[in-house]
Amino acid sequence: MLVKTRLSPILSVLLLCTPVAVNAGEDWIDSVTLGFGYTKANSSLTRLNGGVDDVDEPDSGGRGFAATMVFDYDLLPRLSPYVDFANLIQDDRDFLITAAGLRYRFDTDDDTLRPFLGAGASYVFADWNESPVANAITSEPDGQSYGLSVHGGVDMYITEHLAFNVTARFDSYDIGTSVVENSRVTTIDDKSSFSALIGLTYRFGKPEPAPLDSDRDGVADARDRCPDTPYGAPVDEHGCPLDSDSDGVIDLRDCCPNTLAGVPVTRCGCPPWKFDFNLELDFDKFRIADYRYKPVFDIVAFLNKHPEYQLRITGHTDDVGSASYNLALSKWRANAARDFLVDRGIAEERIHTLGKGEQEPLVDNLTAEQRAMNRRIHVEIYRADENPSTQIAPISPPTGNENDQETAQ
Repeated sequence: MLVKTRLSPILSVLLLCTPVAVNAGEDWIDSVTLGFGYTKANSSLTRLNGGVDDVDEPDSGGRGFAATMVFDYDLLPRLSPYVDFANLIQDDRDFLITAAGLRYRFDTDDDTLRPFLGAGASYVFADWNESPVANAITSEPDGQSYGLSVHGGVDMYITEHLAFNVTARFDSYDIGTSVVENSRVTTIDDKSSFSALIGLTYRFGKPEPAPLDSDRDGVADARDRCPDTPYGAPVDEHGCPLDSDSDGVIDLRDCCPNTLAGVPVTRCGCPPWKFDFNLELDFDKFRIADYRYKPVFDIVAFLNKHPEYQLRITGHTDDVGSASYNLALSKWRANAARDFLVDRGIAEERIHTLGKGEQEPLVDNLTAEQRAMNRRIHVEIYRADENPSTQIAPISPPTGNENDQETAQ
């Protein structure tokens, strides 16, 4: 004789609660999910004194049914309590699981997808449908157990309230059934089960409010790295305004959206009517290859794109050497830069050169570092219709006495 644990009337209670949930759902129930699918039980046999003969291995594969109610109350953002009822059916025994815990719903960019993860405490009832062995005397089986229930899945909404549901759940418990024959004992230990379920979710009331988006850029504040985006500005996936040409002016306010990289711009994203920079050279050098630093943007590409701009190139030296040689060297430096641009297709009439020698130092010529700063060419780029220019004719390479050339910079 096998003494069996009787099923709790929990299913009857669930059926009775269903119409109540429907009527009161808009007030305190967020959603109800019904699912069915495959379940696999994890069990083992323990034998004492050789065990009872002919005790069959318990069934491990079966079908499962589950019902879950999530309450419309957030303990923390997107974290709500739930109750859960599951019936896991094997051919030889059933497990009825009641659980209560917390479920977290993940935030996604797609409003039709609602992933979730839940965990809670459970109480498990076991009920044998057939004896593990014929004509055996059995002790009272331990048919109830506290346990842990974990589940995760996703609701894929078909309509505003109805969703297709996929859920995976793991239930842990400790239920034992002992079969006794004389002094021999075989214990069937049920430890856990895994279930894969599909079903439907019905969500009550109004849809979940859209996440807060203070700057109305379409990216929720929780994910917005630029929370003060100007209204109407196109943004990337992080909520930051787009700056397609990387000039520091967002596309919304950029009057020149295709500015070359590195070109200085005004507040509206266009090159100013005039801008300049210095290029330092090594001691007594004048070739383009001798520049210590290169421009941060492609000057040739800029001049080709903007034919309205012209250049003034001014050569400078430090005070080492004679003033006459320094003047000639500075002019040659300026003209060498001009020739570099002309060789690359820039019209010569757009380029104007000057030589200042040692007359206009940036800093005192007291140290090697200061003199290096003064050995430079100064490049001014400007719109021809807004700035006068001076054309300086090309000159020959610098010449001078041997002593001057030895001390030139």
